[in-house]
Amino acid sequence: PDYNHSYDSSNISIHSYLEKYPEIQIVLDVHRDTVITSSKTKYRAVAEINGETSSQVMILLGSGREKYPNSHWEENLKFSLMIQKTAAERYPGLMRPILLRNYLYNQDITPGSILVEVGTCGNTPEEAERGAGYFAECLIEVLDVINEKGALR
Repeated sequence: PDYNHSYDSSNISIHSYLEKYPEIQIVLDVHRDTVITSSKTKYRAVAEINGETSSQVMILLGSGREKYPNSHWEENLKFSLMIQKTAAERYPGLMRPILLRNYLYNQDITPGSILVEVGTCGNTPEEAERGAGYFAECLIEVLDVINEKGALR
C-alpha cells in the first residue's frame, strides 16, 4: 500500500463497511506512534501496570476546523474523554494525553472515530500487546456505558 494515500484507502474501506452495516458508530484506526530523534534514538512510551511494563496508549483526534470540516469532532472528543477517564481510574499511567490536530484522519465519518497509537516504535511487541489489552478493557467498559444509553450522541 502507498503510505501517502493510506487515509484515502481506509476511507474507501470504512464507507464499504458502512454500506453493509450502517449502524456502525465506532471506527478505530490503530497505529504505533513513531517517536525518533534526529540522532535516530527511538523513544519508548511506557507505564508500570500490575508490576509489568506496558506501552502507553495515545488517542489522536482530528478537530477539522474550517479547512477540514468535521461535524463529529465533539462526539469523538467526548468518546475519547470517556476512554481517558476510564483508563485513568483502572490503569493510571496507561494513557498519554489526547493529541488534537487540525486534520480529519477519517474521523468525520462516524460519531465515534478515533485514531489510537499503541506505544511507539521503541516499545517491544510484548509491551504493545499489554497496552492494547488494557486499552481494550477500558474501551469495552466505555462501549457498555454507550450501549446502555443507546448511542454516542
